[in-house]
Amino acid sequence: GDDPIEYTGGRDASGIVAWLEKKTGPPCIQISNKKELDKLIEEEGIIVVGFFDDVASENGKLFERMAEQDDIRKYVVIMSRVIMKETKAKDSTIIVFKNFDEKQTEYSGEYKEEHLVKFIQQTSRPNIFEFSQENAEKIVQSGLENLLFILSDKQDKNHAERIKQATPVAKEFKEKVVFVHIDTKSDEFNDLIEHLGVKKDKDVPTFMIFNLEGSKKYHPENKNIKTGNLRIFIKDYLDGKLKPILKSAELPEDWDSKPVKVLVSSNFKKIA
Repeated sequence: GDDPIEYTGGRDASGIVAWLEKKTGPPCIQISNKKELDKLIEEEGIIVVGFFDDVASENGKLFERMAEQDDIRKYVVIMSRVIMKETKAKDSTIIVFKNFDEKQTEYSGEYKEEHLVKFIQQTSRPNIFEFSQENAEKIVQSGLENLLFILSDKQDKNHAERIKQATPVAKEFKEKVVFVHIDTKSDEFNDLIEHLGVKKDKDVPTFMIFNLEGSKKYHPENKNIKTGNLRIFIKDYLDGKLKPILKSAELPEDWDSKPVKVLVSSNFKKIA
């Protein structure tokens, strides 16, 4: 029989279904009306759309090849002049459509695979992740090593304002830093919060940077979750002006026995 294919999709139900559809069906689907496009965006959350006069063109083949290699996102080909006009697209335009954050982002760079892949990865992810077991995997798949954690109670009356303050900075540094919010109201993430060197009873609300590559933690002197303060902190970090605190925690023997596994540098990529 045929050789088995290694599973490389998501670990939740929707990820498994998406992977099976990708491996058993065509890499791209074609749609021909705007209503169908809108429905697909709402259902999928994220879709990558290529507009082509000829799908057999060099750019069309490149798009299909990227679709074959991407086990996470759904790729769509549109040849309809009507939809092209409505979306202001032309031949070889690539747009990432989402039902959150920026609803559509058009690629404007050089038509090279590595640049397109990076663009799709970057624009597909939310400006700020809400931390969960499922999202831990997506955070790692971003390909970035710098995670900025915002730690606060989602039920706090100031929560929405904090996210509003952080969003422009998350967008500004999206190529270099992944923003992640952790809800400190829940006890589910206590192990992770402790590992990050944050004390719920006296530090929260706060923010910090965790570097996956070196397992290093960077805490701010000024904990205010404000646009200007966050921007200065990230710039100083990227410029190498900040000093990390403490060493990474040792990996506990029972790290994988709890509902949300203990997250330390040595196992972050294992669980995600």
